[in-house]
Amino acid sequence: MRWDAAFAPGGAWAAELAELQARRASAQAMGGPEALARFRAGGRLNARERIAALVDAGSFHE
Repeated sequence: MRWDAAFAPGGAWAAELAELQARRASAQAMGGPEALARFRAGGRLNARERIAALVDAGSFHE
């Protein structure tokens, strides 16, 4: 199978790629606005804020 046919919209991997995108979006939401508000109310940093505090600017790529 050719690469462009496999990864084209509607191709053999379309459903898997859509699921991957949905999982990435869910992970980036970090539990949603309510969860982030609970973190802030408790005086805690979320995962991305903790990473940003630990590494030099521009040195971490997710």
